[in-house]
Amino acid sequence: MQHAQDVRIDKRNGLLASEDTPSEFAVEQIFEILPPVFRRWAEQEGFPFPPSSASSISVKGDAPLVIASPTSGGIFRLDPILRPEFQAIPLK
Repeated sequence: MQHAQDVRIDKRNGLLASEDTPSEFAVEQIFEILPPVFRRWAEQEGFPFPPSSASSISVKGDAPLVIASPTSGGIFRLDPILRPEFQAIPLK
C-alpha cells in the first residue's frame, strides 16, 4: 500500500503541473495518502489533498482566470447583524 505520493504542482495556480509546465513553475510536493475510510475526517481536519485537475496555463504564461478559493459550490450567508464591509469573501 502506498502511503505517500510525490506530485508536480504548478505553483502559479496550485493545480497539477502538465508536461508543458516550465520547470521554473513546477514544484514537487509530497502528499500523504490515507485509506478512503479516513477521507471525511481528513477533510474536516484540513488535511491537504493533491489537486485533481491539471493546470491549463500555457508555456507563454497566459493564464486563464481561475478562482481557487472559495471552492466551487461553497455556500455563504450574510449575517444581518454585521455591517456589509465585514462580510467580504476574498478571492484567490
